[in-house]
Amino acid sequence: MGALVIAAAGNDVSRTSYPARYDKALAVGSVEPNDNRSSYSNFGYNLDVLATGTDILSTSYNNDYISNTGTSMSTPIVSGLAVLVKGLDPNWGHERIGMQIRASANYIDDSNPNLENQLGNGSIDASSAVNTNLPG
Repeated sequence: MGALVIAAAGNDVSRTSYPARYDKALAVGSVEPNDNRSSYSNFGYNLDVLATGTDILSTSYNNDYISNTGTSMSTPIVSGLAVLVKGLDPNWGHERIGMQIRASANYIDDSNPNLENQLGNGSIDASSAVNTNLPG
């Protein structure tokens, strides 16, 4: 069965960084709440999906919470979705779970023509991922 490796694409407005760039990893970029690509998010042909990564509440030192931004904030959201998808069928392996997440994402038409086909399958859609039995 293996494990689904979900990795942040990076935040330096360039090609998807490693380890997200590896073929076996599910590379995650960031979108703003309006589903436009975040200005800081990496992109590229290796990118799989995007998830909200702006102003995400996270834990901090001294039992506190802070708001963080970046693809490292997007990645746990996709990880949570992977757990929900796994719940659809406990026999699904990492490849099938990744395929369900990618296939249920919403395509993003970025206004930058240089990014055409470099935003993966688009923004994740949790409802579609858990309510649609996609071919696989």
